[in-house]
Amino acid sequence: MKKQNTVAAPKEAKPKNYVAEIQIMTQCINKENKYLKISDHYVCNPHTLIVTPDKPLTERPKKPVDGDENREREPVNEFKETLKSTFKDFYGVPNQKYKYPMTTNQELGWYQNYVRLLVRSQAV
Repeated sequence: MKKQNTVAAPKEAKPKNYVAEIQIMTQCINKENKYLKISDHYVCNPHTLIVTPDKPLTERPKKPVDGDENREREPVNEFKETLKSTFKDFYGVPNQKYKYPMTTNQELGWYQNYVRLLVRSQAV
C-alpha cells in the first residue's frame, strides 16, 4: 500500500483584537515614559568639538554700522565665554575645578600651595 500525500489543512487565523493591542502598546509607552528623563540644558563637549579654520579665499563679513556693533557681537562673545569656561572646567587642575578633593590621592597634594606659603613665612 502506498501512502497518500496529505497536506494538513491550514489553521484558521484568530481575528485580531485591536483594543488589546492598543492597551499593550499604551502600557509599554507608559513604562518607557516612567524612566525617561528629558534634558533642556546642553553643554559643549570638548572631546567632540571640531574646530575648522576659515577658507583662505573667502570674504570676511563686513563690520556692522556704528550703532549695531554691540547687537551683532553679543551672541558671538557669549559663545566665546561659554567655550572658554567649558574648556577651563574640563581641562583645569582639580584644585580649580572642585572645592574639595574627590579622591584620597587628591588629598595628598590638595593643600600643597598653602603648605609652601606656611613654610616660606616661617623661614623668614
